[in-house]
Amino acid sequence: MYRMAVMTFLLDENNETKLNRTRCMELALLHDMAECIVGDLTPYCGVSKEEKHRREDEAMKTLKSLCHTQGDRMYTLFQEYESQETPEAKFVKELDIVDMLVQAFEYEKAQHIDLSEFFVPERYTFVFPLTKSMNEELVKQRNELIRNKTTQNGTIKNAS
Repeated sequence: MYRMAVMTFLLDENNETKLNRTRCMELALLHDMAECIVGDLTPYCGVSKEEKHRREDEAMKTLKSLCHTQGDRMYTLFQEYESQETPEAKFVKELDIVDMLVQAFEYEKAQHIDLSEFFVPERYTFVFPLTKSMNEELVKQRNELIRNKTTQNGTIKNAS
């Protein structure tokens, strides 16, 4: 959440998409907050999307009750992100994907493993210029790393 919030600073005041940078930062800080209660539920956890959303919504209602005057605002921002109806929520969703890819790339470098299953171009669509350029740079760096390892006769161990 923190890295995503910092990435929102890359939106300059006159960004071509006219996104509200402050709102994007708020959404980035709150989008996964429910995970502090329910954990990071992935598709491998055996929990349906509906159940995941129900648990996260309940968790955010609990957090809302603990945050007094700002609780309503936090819950509203969470709902905005979940509904994916505003340009800011859609942008933050793309930032979430970029952040996941950055994390996978960091794991590949640190652990010398192959996480190619995360880097399937058809899986993600980036609409916003900033997230497109961030993804392109990440792909470029990853391809360079793979090229260097190949030319050094190094191997990347499979993550499984």
